[in-house]
Amino acid sequence: MVALGMLLGAGAAAWWQPGCPVRSGLGVKCPGCGAGRSLAALSAGEWHQAFYWNAILWPLLLLLVGAGFQRAWGWKGWVVLGMLGMGFGVVRNLPFYLLY
Repeated sequence: MVALGMLLGAGAAAWWQPGCPVRSGLGVKCPGCGAGRSLAALSAGEWHQAFYWNAILWPLLLLLVGAGFQRAWGWKGWVVLGMLGMGFGVVRNLPFYLLY
């Protein structure tokens, strides 16, 4: 029963991908825009498409996992991660940014 529910949920997610509320409300792409599509592409084994939909998601997740294993980061590491995410949010809204 659980497997059937997971299969139906995955099929529904692949067919209906909700839009970003920030993009639909403000007209700009937030740093998380495309994360769902990126996860869907990665689950299908399409690494290039996963990077296309959200280029910073995977490096940030690797940094977060690394931070979880090394508790010596302190608050400065979290500030750097936040600045990277906000900087990406600005850059992806510039006219020359070629990815999604």
